[in-house]
Amino acid sequence: MIVRRDDRLRRNRVAFTLTEMLVVMVAFGMCLTVGSALLITTVQAGRHAELTANRVSRQVALARELRDDVHRAEAAPDKWNGLAAGPTQLILRMPDSAIVVYRWENSILERIETIEKKESRRILPVDAKEFGLEFTRPQPGVVTLNLIPTTEKKSSQRREVSAAVGGARR
Repeated sequence: MIVRRDDRLRRNRVAFTLTEMLVVMVAFGMCLTVGSALLITTVQAGRHAELTANRVSRQVALARELRDDVHRAEAAPDKWNGLAAGPTQLILRMPDSAIVVYRWENSILERIETIEKKESRRILPVDAKEFGLEFTRPQPGVVTLNLIPTTEKKSSQRREVSAAVGGARR
């Protein structure tokens, strides 16, 4: 039998069949699909964690500012200059004859400070889409800010911030 040189080269030649190439390409495709899904899930989890952290830090800043004002206050009067304290409004009389009013209106919490007829206003951050707000006085000398969930989300839980008027002086 005469073997031609071309036949020997073909038998000894290392090559992949079309089926093997197809299997490898399908495996790479599956790896890319799983990797992409994992990457998208990780990015979404990161965004959710960042939003949650921002919401919590805004609530902590609001609680800190309210506690500081209530602790510095001499009293929390029921009325001042035609304004009445209630679930949507808190009035605080400060030692330097200043008045601080917290007003919740149209889903906006505003802090109004009046010193000698000069008024400064500042809007405080509240997640109005998730929370409503009310001020209560559970007992004399104590002020409570209630953040009430307006949605059915699991992340929206009722939160309370309480402080004693006058802080350590009482």
